[in-house]
Amino acid sequence: MIMLAELLDQVGAPTRLADLGMRETDIPEAVQRVMSAVPSSNPVPVTEGAVTRLMSAALTGDVPSMSRSSW
Repeated sequence: MIMLAELLDQVGAPTRLADLGMRETDIPEAVQRVMSAVPSSNPVPVTEGAVTRLMSAALTGDVPSMSRSSW
């Protein structure tokens, strides 16, 4: 993850959804779009709570834990 963060910084790529114009008020709609696109055959259960946490972290550039227990 550190190398990816360094690469993003070097090329000046956005690291937060907020950098792309997303607002906190946009999260519920984004979550619904993600949930509607998750295939029923997905090997890992996807919950609205997990997607909301992921989108909130991505909005501000926080990197959530990569451990499976955090899903």
